[in-house]
Amino acid sequence: MVKTLRKIFAAVTVLCLSIAALPIPALAAGDSLATTAAATTSTVTDEDGNTVVTVTVEKITHGTTAEGVTVERKETHSDITKTDPDGNVLGTGCMDEGVEHRKWDEAVKPGEEMREVNVELKPGEITAGSAEETVIGVTGDEQQGPDDKDYDFTTTAATVDRTVTAETAEADITVDKVTTDLESVAADDYEGKDPNVMGPALNFVAGTADTVPKPEEEGYDYQLVGFGDATNELKVLRDYITYKKVDGKPVTDADGNFIIEKIETKVDNTPMQIALRKDENGEYAYFFGYCIDSDTETKDGAWYKVSNLEDNDYYPDPDSAAKLRTIVSNGYWGTENGMGSIAQIKMLMKEACGPDAVITVETDDKGGKATYKIADIIDGLTESEALAATQAAIWCFANGDSNTRDGKDGFIAHGPVNVYKPNPNRNAYAREYVPESDARAMAVFNWLRSLDPVADTAEDIATVINEKNAVDNMSLTVHDKAEDHACNMDDNADNDVYNADLNFTLAFVPDPEKDDLLVYLLDKDGNPINDMDGDPVIRRLAGRNSEGRTADSIEPDENGVYTLTDLQLSENADLKFDLRLEGTQYLKEGVYIYTAHGGSDKSQSIVGIAQGTQTVDISFGMTVKFEVDETRHVVAERVWHTESDLGSETPGPDEAPPAPPEEEPSRLGETDKEVYLADPAKTGDASFVFLGMAAAGAVGLAVTCIPGRKAKEN
Repeated sequence: MVKTLRKIFAAVTVLCLSIAALPIPALAAGDSLATTAAATTSTVTDEDGNTVVTVTVEKITHGTTAEGVTVERKETHSDITKTDPDGNVLGTGCMDEGVEHRKWDEAVKPGEEMREVNVELKPGEITAGSAEETVIGVTGDEQQGPDDKDYDFTTTAATVDRTVTAETAEADITVDKVTTDLESVAADDYEGKDPNVMGPALNFVAGTADTVPKPEEEGYDYQLVGFGDATNELKVLRDYITYKKVDGKPVTDADGNFIIEKIETKVDNTPMQIALRKDENGEYAYFFGYCIDSDTETKDGAWYKVSNLEDNDYYPDPDSAAKLRTIVSNGYWGTENGMGSIAQIKMLMKEACGPDAVITVETDDKGGKATYKIADIIDGLTESEALAATQAAIWCFANGDSNTRDGKDGFIAHGPVNVYKPNPNRNAYAREYVPESDARAMAVFNWLRSLDPVADTAEDIATVINEKNAVDNMSLTVHDKAEDHACNMDDNADNDVYNADLNFTLAFVPDPEKDDLLVYLLDKDGNPINDMDGDPVIRRLAGRNSEGRTADSIEPDENGVYTLTDLQLSENADLKFDLRLEGTQYLKEGVYIYTAHGGSDKSQSIVGIAQGTQTVDISFGMTVKFEVDETRHVVAERVWHTESDLGSETPGPDEAPPAPPEEEPSRLGETDKEVYLADPAKTGDASFVFLGMAAAGAVGLAVTCIPGRKAKEN
């Protein structure tokens, strides 16, 4: 028994002396690390009756270093002794293992590749965008499984959280120049027409027009000068609705519906076209259009500018502009052939209605009716009937029942009706009703209203560039941090500078061949903003370079987004971006609206078909202040494990213990990618614990050796 105890205490002594010899770094000044250690012994008997004694010392270190590194370390050393039932040592072995975690934050440095962050720039709002990127690196051995006897590796994960916050002021839109040069689709075809049908009658306000000065605002190039003396035998049938009111306000029933006081059916509003003119170097060009707002009177000599159908603000519903585009495109324009001609309308009507479609109209006020096959009567279509049908269909969508939706008195258009036939006395009319004429006009009216709408998003629709339709959306893409220098718009040495892109979409689609458009990026003082190479940011959106107008072209991506790249911008600075669109826009043949100076309520709006060009110089200004919040969070984990097989020899009590293996340096801080890590954290000084354990082992060794010597002497 004494022999067995001697051998066990000898093993404990070897363990304690080897652990006490391990280098334990002293606690550095300012570090707040704590270390605890504990020893345990376990004894087990295997299936052969052998005894296995394992003595384990566990050391735990945790805390924060002066550099702000959080350290959590757990390491164990175990010595194993195996003896047979007679106390003979069969073998010894040892095992070292541990895990250490370190965590710290650090700043991102200029030039480090970062995941880009995109933030929308919304006028008058604060917006934010964010991104996260994690880089993982592994150094050292690869751990294959729980049976591995020797491995030591470090895994490092560095995560960068980036948030970009942008504060954007209200947009500032400046129109420096807008001049249109259009050609009316029907202007040349009005010459020589019967004045009782379509004659221009431009002397209507000739005297007044010359006395109304042209506005100073850009774009108002067209002046109302007359009307076509169009179609006296046809008018428009409409229901005038008057709502019940109390103290001037409409009242509703129990279901919330406005209460109608009366409905009056009237035949009025003689359809006619309106004539505008433009002074082109002393010669007049004329444009013709239909009334799009019968609630508003025309103002003699009023000046108009060209804009988009969608720019109007009083339509009944969102599809009204698209419906109007279809009606105007397919309606009557007095042309000799093709678009807008009587022949074209007849052909389209026959294709749409077929041989068997019929239409029924009232023949008198006593309930009489007449039914006609449209194919049999459409060849007799007159210009007056086609014009009246077109104007009535326009009124249905321009301001039809929208005027009655909110309890406002107004009308609902029902279509053209032939109620008068003109006679030589222009001030009196014979009440000779022509049902077949009424049927033809109503057939065209119904057909125009049934056509599918064509929105301004269609590829063949041109959008007029103006203060409402220039730049649609803007966003800022922030890349990596840049070195601060004098040319990168950094007006504060305490702020960081970033490589950035400015992205924007347009409210129109440039024609790459026929348009000639440049975009400039200007600062708050109107000076060009330079890119990182020091060159002014001027890019070509459409057209070809020419003398004095040379710039690199940029193409939109699949979502229509243009990008101005290679900018270097300072955070927390009031950056004024001025996107200036300058050049010539081609306006392909299409439907456009002419809006009066002062607003649509000052003089009746007009819709027409034209094509031509527009010279523009419009700036879309936006003041932006952005801030970048980015921090790298680093987590490093080192795991190690070493063990030896149970050997067949063990040192005797008088032999010196084997020297402990030299501890490998920590691999914390190493990675296979460029991730900035702190130096390995320092641990606390707990050597006194192990020195005490070594002293105890020495005492035990002496206790076991002395009885052995006495036994030999006896």
